[in-house]
Amino acid sequence: MDIKVKNAFNIDFIGIGATKCATTWIYKCLEEHPQICGSSIKEINFFNIPFRYKKGIEYYKKFFEHCRENQVRGEFSSEYFWRPEVPKRIYDYFPNVKLILSLRDPRERAYSHYRFSKRIQGRVGNYKSFEDAILKSEPLRDTGFYAKHLKDYFEYFSREQILILFFEDIKKNPKDVIQRIYKFLEVDSTFLPTSVQKKVNPTGSRRKRVKLPILNSLAYKIWDWAERRCFSEKFFTKTGLRKTGRRIILKNKESYKSEKPEKTSLSELSKETKQYLDSLYKEDIEDLEKLLNRDLNSWK
Repeated sequence: MDIKVKNAFNIDFIGIGATKCATTWIYKCLEEHPQICGSSIKEINFFNIPFRYKKGIEYYKKFFEHCRENQVRGEFSSEYFWRPEVPKRIYDYFPNVKLILSLRDPRERAYSHYRFSKRIQGRVGNYKSFEDAILKSEPLRDTGFYAKHLKDYFEYFSREQILILFFEDIKKNPKDVIQRIYKFLEVDSTFLPTSVQKKVNPTGSRRKRVKLPILNSLAYKIWDWAERRCFSEKFFTKTGLRKTGRRIILKNKESYKSEKPEKTSLSELSKETKQYLDSLYKEDIEDLEKLLNRDLNSWK
């Protein structure tokens, strides 16, 4: 599907990421606004998962059927940011859409992403350690190359179409940030959502105990492999793999709430690991500073 698509259906904004950069908090705040209608689920992943994208715009429209005609409509899928095929796909359908992106120190983002995958999603055993994961996991490592991915989006969208936020600003003044987003979407910016002062989905606030780590690891690997290889949803459903896979993953782990959310700190990492992360992202951070004309010295 590589041609410009003309269609009557339109959405107003898409949150493109990045993972573990407060995208869930942003989405919650947007959902509360009476003039905004978010998709029926967060993380539709329409533009990045092949078998979903092949289903076409009619499939995508279903996630917005509950929206009223006069509402601003949009969605958030944090994996959109680092997938190189996504910018053109979005542009082909919605060339005038507004994009929202939140960024965070790429070293902290990667470590938070790892801990989230391991302790909350229960992906125990996929990697021996964070150091092993950062070497082998493409999304974990490559999401942090912000300048590289932004350049892909700037090929299709103007700078004015992309609102770029920073995790550090959200922590300092969440009210100011959410009002900036409301202004960007041209809705009432005086509205104050109840979620504005809440921590949504903090890493470490809840955990997963995995009974048989090797079984969970295998189930996730098969699931990821099949999804990336463009197997059709019909295939998953007809063979029962989708239901079986979910059952295995859910049955093999149990949730429990920790008494106190853990802090994701780079101080937990070894000196060698921190040096590796510094060298990994140094050049891209410098490119991003030039691209956005913003001092990011705190990330170096």
